[in-house]
Amino acid sequence: MMDVLLKEIEKYLDDNGYECIEIDNPDGKYLFIDININGNDIRLKCMFTHAFPYGFPKISILQEFYSKYGLLPHVDNDGVICTFDTNKVYPNFNKPKEAVLECIKKSEKILLDGINGNNREDFEEEFKAYWELESEIIGEVIFEPDDKDKILYCYTSKNRFIYLAEDEEKLKNYLKYAHIADIRKVKITKALYLPLENNWCCPPFPQNNKDIIELLSKEKNFNRYLEYLRKYNDEHIIIFSQVVNNKMCLAGWRHKRGKSVKGLRNINIFPKYLYYNVNGSQKIEKISVSQLNHTRIYERGGDGYIKTKRLISVVGCGSIGSYLIKNLVDLGINNFKIIDKETLSTDNIARHYCGAINVGISKVDAIKSELITHYPDMNCESIKQDVFSVIEDRIEIFNQCDYNFIVVGNIPIEAKFMELLKNGDIVKPTIIIWVEPYIIGAHAIIIQNRQDLFNLLYDKDYNFKEKVLIDGEKYIKREAGCQSTFLPYSAFEVQQCLSDILDYVNQNIFEKGKKENFLLTWVGRIDLARKRHMKISDKWIGSENRKLEIRRLN
Repeated sequence: MMDVLLKEIEKYLDDNGYECIEIDNPDGKYLFIDININGNDIRLKCMFTHAFPYGFPKISILQEFYSKYGLLPHVDNDGVICTFDTNKVYPNFNKPKEAVLECIKKSEKILLDGINGNNREDFEEEFKAYWELESEIIGEVIFEPDDKDKILYCYTSKNRFIYLAEDEEKLKNYLKYAHIADIRKVKITKALYLPLENNWCCPPFPQNNKDIIELLSKEKNFNRYLEYLRKYNDEHIIIFSQVVNNKMCLAGWRHKRGKSVKGLRNINIFPKYLYYNVNGSQKIEKISVSQLNHTRIYERGGDGYIKTKRLISVVGCGSIGSYLIKNLVDLGINNFKIIDKETLSTDNIARHYCGAINVGISKVDAIKSELITHYPDMNCESIKQDVFSVIEDRIEIFNQCDYNFIVVGNIPIEAKFMELLKNGDIVKPTIIIWVEPYIIGAHAIIIQNRQDLFNLLYDKDYNFKEKVLIDGEKYIKREAGCQSTFLPYSAFEVQQCLSDILDYVNQNIFEKGKKENFLLTWVGRIDLARKRHMKISDKWIGSENRKLEIRRLN
């Protein structure tokens, strides 16, 4: 910031009744500003960041003044005052002097209200932030908090991170796929989740074992806490929840290992006596909790509408299937059974959801790894098996799921599923998706009722009657060797067509619950097909790009 502007700000504040002192520091100049609250002098520090005047100045109360009052709402441990929410409010960068004055006035009001106790209720909405100011441990939790206490599975790393889940397998999957630890060597301990009835939102916050015992003794699940201390002799980790502004807020603490009573093992001592009398003054280690459960992730990073109760199977985990799963996850679905017998190779990665790091492992495990790394609360059963074997040995899978997606681009497999659905062997809604070369066309058959769809949609030579390209076979690519043919198309086009198809499925099948059978045809870059002189079916020759047509079949 220019010296001239700083002088102008200093004069402007003086003119408005604030006494300022300019401090020349090697890290940058700043202002001391003296104010008076309830007859007591208080000194503020006003620092100008590199973003100023496009960002607000940083206002803080000096520690020698702040220490007289204890914690105040909207003021952190270092005395920095939260003046404005920068996600909602922006400074008028054309009037920097006025912006600084507004920050000083706002800081003065925050301190006045805090000292007089007028904004004490604001501690509620900032409880988590204050708890985290004193925490040195980060806990990543993978479970849905509710109003019932429960035992959690816990892994403590050496770098002050702990990982907790309600299900041991889910915890180990996350440790494995996120490359956090070798699950063959980890020690899994038990932690306790406690929902609180009473409010711990306002200071003074508990600092030691005695404070914890006194607060928890007022809770109905206090005995559950004591039972946990008696039963488990490893480190004692407690994650607690309380309702703040109608939302569940999580934090935690760890009891340090303390002194034992001479001649007795800690496990033989009544835990209340051990923590209250013997080690009452010992500080607790506060835990800052990051929630990785499905609901929290989608409330914070999505639109808040999730479909947690739906179980979906996907047969075929190639490029189309992998991006289909990714799109279903983006819709908020977190329960999958995925089926494919093939291994991911370097030939696949240009248009597959998974990348080079997954080459050499099965496609189902590659996708499962990507999902759990990104969404730790994901439930994904990976089945590396030929689909005909699954039909023969475990056909019940397809009736356990709410929806089945068949994404194999293989007429015999698709015909088999149509037969199973027609005969009533599979009764759950099933959606068959495949594409044409360059994704000039893509199709989805939504089957929810028994109907002979194969004979309706295919001719006697097994040609699909509604295809966009007449000579699609001409554009199939072939490399040296058997089983080396493939359809040319880009990952970009895959995502374009799946986005439109799934948008229809989501709105009309998932949400509105339409029960009919449908044929969806998506026309891609038809202009390129014309330019390349591809043979286009009469029905689609005049179509627009990126068009989805829906036809009811029953």
